[in-house]
Amino acid sequence: MNDELLKSVSELLDQKLAPLQQKIEVVDDKLSRLEEKMDTLAADVEFTYQKTSRNELEINRLKQQ
Repeated sequence: MNDELLKSVSELLDQKLAPLQQKIEVVDDKLSRLEEKMDTLAADVEFTYQKTSRNELEINRLKQQ
């Protein structure tokens, strides 16, 4: 009897938690995609910063001539 009760409770918990697990998987997938986009944006910002710095340096050199 005790084993049957535990099995029933376990099955009920699995059934109730399944939708939550699916939502967690969806959120995890979205978070992974956001991390990839952030990495790409960080590289773009770094490139833009370096390019702007070089342009500023060249402008300052030209002004000093």
